[in-house]
Amino acid sequence: MVNEKTPYARWAWKVIEAFVNRKKIPLKPDDIELPEGSYQRKAGVFVTVHRRDGSLRGCIGTFLPTQPCIVDESVRMQ
Repeated sequence: MVNEKTPYARWAWKVIEAFVNRKKIPLKPDDIELPEGSYQRKAGVFVTVHRRDGSLRGCIGTFLPTQPCIVDESVRMQ
């Protein structure tokens, strides 16, 4: 169950879930409305994943941008 509050967190979760389940990773969010300017904004993306008991499962990402926009950064982080 995803209990994320921001569209960026929901998008990152969708990408990670597709990767883990070996599904085709979406290149653009089709069912998540990202903030205006998301395709122009460069930013690092860092995601932490917790187990159901709250303990840390793992984390992945960068604190500096490596892709043209934050949407692409989320896709390329795996």
